[in-house]
Amino acid sequence: MQRGRLLPPTILLSLGNFADSHYTDLSAMHKEMHALISQLTAEEKAIILLWLDDMSYDEIAGIVGCARNTLATRLRRIKEKIVRLSNK
Repeated sequence: MQRGRLLPPTILLSLGNFADSHYTDLSAMHKEMHALISQLTAEEKAIILLWLDDMSYDEIAGIVGCARNTLATRLRRIKEKIVRLSNK
């Protein structure tokens, strides 16, 4: 069964350059991701955490109560926001 995911579940690579060599361990990378996600709205947090939990777009859309295409747009914007926040 195809998962309906537009992007592969390579979390860090799809959200920015968090896997760069300046991270010497995963702990620092996880702390950075936690700090970035904590800056999102409650709805954005829910969506990105469901996606990070490897749920399909269809599954997340059903939980959030929106169309799959709407969810895809929201998720793309959330990822872009996380990248912007990481560059501050």
